[in-house]
Amino acid sequence: MRDINQIPSEARSLWQEDRRIATYPPLDKDLIVDVVIVGGGITGLVSAYLLAKEGKKIALLEAGSLLEGTTGYTTAKISSQHGPIYKEIMKIHGKEKAKLYYEANEKALKYIRKLQEEENIACDLTTEDAYLYTTNDKNLEILEKEEQAYDALGINGGEATAEVDLPYTVKKALVLRNQAQFDPVKFLQGLLPSIKNNGGWIFEHTRAVSVKGSDEPTVKTEKGHKIKCKDVLVSSHFPFNDEQGAYFSRLHAQRSYSIAVKPVKTPPKGMYLTVDSPSRSLRQATDPNGEPLLLIGGQGHTAGKNDDSTFANYEALKNYGEEEFGIASIPYRWSAQDLVSLDNVPYIGQMITGKKHVWVATVLPNGA
Repeated sequence: MRDINQIPSEARSLWQEDRRIATYPPLDKDLIVDVVIVGGGITGLVSAYLLAKEGKKIALLEAGSLLEGTTGYTTAKISSQHGPIYKEIMKIHGKEKAKLYYEANEKALKYIRKLQEEENIACDLTTEDAYLYTTNDKNLEILEKEEQAYDALGINGGEATAEVDLPYTVKKALVLRNQAQFDPVKFLQGLLPSIKNNGGWIFEHTRAVSVKGSDEPTVKTEKGHKIKCKDVLVSSHFPFNDEQGAYFSRLHAQRSYSIAVKPVKTPPKGMYLTVDSPSRSLRQATDPNGEPLLLIGGQGHTAGKNDDSTFANYEALKNYGEEEFGIASIPYRWSAQDLVSLDNVPYIGQMITGKKHVWVATVLPNGA
């Protein structure tokens, strides 16, 4: 008889469970468009939505199926809190640019809310406070310095140890107010009709292999088809045309794990991320039947460098969940690989000097 607390043998994301996305054909001919977008995750699809609404003729190329990469295997927090990074960003880039980073993330959060309302998308979007905390005296200084950065940058939040809703003692916590969480697959599938209605083309199972030219770039696919365009946006998880920019030397891959459990105790209010090791991420969710779930993430490590078996990371999350919240069952487990930049700031903009029509937008905030 199967143990109901057994970790599923197959990886399956909660966000893929109720997936109702139309399928799209592979590219089978040459095209001429205004913009080619490479990558069918959140960056590519939101970009396609915006450009198509502006009247641009766009073609989006996805090597596999839409939303089956990192976007579909995330903890799905929409937050400007990506770990204790603001002190570091201030140190590397200065106060002004650190503030711009925070404001850009807050603007993106507001825009997602606006899109959800305008397109009337049912995607389980809720407003939540986001907490960064430690249970270890050795890490108090990290949060004390981060609190100073919050104050210096005017971040909407600060010291919040007393309000943490966790079943164990927290030494210190910071809060960032009015953040959000959602179902990313439902949200993005809600944008697809607008892309189609505004003349956008989407091609699945179409792998781009090169970008040639400067003023009028041409994207070539694995099957030999060519798309001439005015601009190219590379929004694949890792830039596929890495010979342009040597991003392999400026990124490293970080693997993290998640389980979705039906908890015995009521899930905590808010979203949580610890600065301790091993990492822990918490948030509420609901299953397709509307039953409450607790998402437990963490066990992050550099991809390819893991002392234990992959499954041992899920076991560690399970043991933590059982000890702190109780587990009635574990219906889902999945993992994702995030790319981390040298300074924790995403690479967004012109891909390399001299090719002003080839753009890149890559790297998700790490650890959220």
